[in-house]
Amino acid sequence: MDLHSSGITTGSDIVIQRDGHFHLQTRFQQLPSQRVVLHIYEATLDAFQLSRLESMLDAQAVRDAPTYEGPKFPVAVHTMGGVTAQISRGDKIQSVGYFAWNQVPGREDLPPETTPEAIKEQWRSSRVALTPLVGWFHEIEGMKWPELDESHFTSYEDPDQ
Repeated sequence: MDLHSSGITTGSDIVIQRDGHFHLQTRFQQLPSQRVVLHIYEATLDAFQLSRLESMLDAQAVRDAPTYEGPKFPVAVHTMGGVTAQISRGDKIQSVGYFAWNQVPGREDLPPETTPEAIKEQWRSSRVALTPLVGWFHEIEGMKWPELDESHFTSYEDPDQ
């Protein structure tokens, strides 16, 4: 996210079933416009893609990643990003992730700078552990998939204008 007056906000989510079927959503907004574009895709990963994913999720660094603890909001930064993943591990769900931001001089006494150092270190180590998974996701996200009719754009109107 870049929340400056001409920045962008984006987000992507994917839910993948064990058999490779998935539901992918991407969202994009160019500020200051209130228009949000949403694309929704559903398809099935091929055996190679699924095997790569399983291998990354099975990596010891991912298995050992600490449980994700997000930042305290509001945060005093305009540029930030994050990754979270919920991974099925038998009868439990492992929640991992990280938060990243561009530091703003003079805001050291506000979140996320005031986040305890131990949590910031968890974010750093999780970012390293999840880098291959994030790269894989961006590959999948960039492929051509069948788009659902529910894809659309919305525009939020300001009632005062």
